Amino acid sequence: MQAFIRERGITVCPPHHASGLRIDQPAAYGSSREQSEWFTGKPSAKCNEESLAKAKILTMLQDLAGKAQGHGFTGANKQQNLARLRDFANRWFFDKDCQSDFEAWCDMSGFEPEYVREKAREVYENGLPSWRAAPGKGVRYEYRKKYHERNGP
Repeated sequence: MQAFIRERGITVCPPHHASGLRIDQPAAYGSSREQSEWFTGKPSAKCNEESLAKAKILTMLQDLAGKAQGHGFTGANKQQNLARLRDFANRWFFDKDCQSDFEAWCDMSGFEPEYVREKAREVYENGLPSWRAAPGKGVRYEYRKKYHERNGP
């Protein structure tokens, strides 16, 4: 497990940290808040172990989509390494030989394995959802546009 954490640059923050979350709301780093909320349906986890498990599952989903982050892959071997990670993630989610490891991580995260596999199938077929709105289309953009219309630039 430590090798997985080091390879992907995932850390689990202490219960009270600079992001301002309450002490009973630790969060997992290694993935964005939007990605975590898309997958979990809630903004934070109950304990560090749960955060770590959710971060691993989200990282494996990123690997499955070919969007591995924090690996530092550059140069000619980048595509080969990303393909290797995608293949490993595919086996981790869907191969019968990886069932016990996959289910242990799902159990630790508090998710049903079939729910996680369903999300993994969506990612495998469609890629990760877009986390940002197109320029000039987001909710914040509309809010700021109305503000500037009312108050001037």
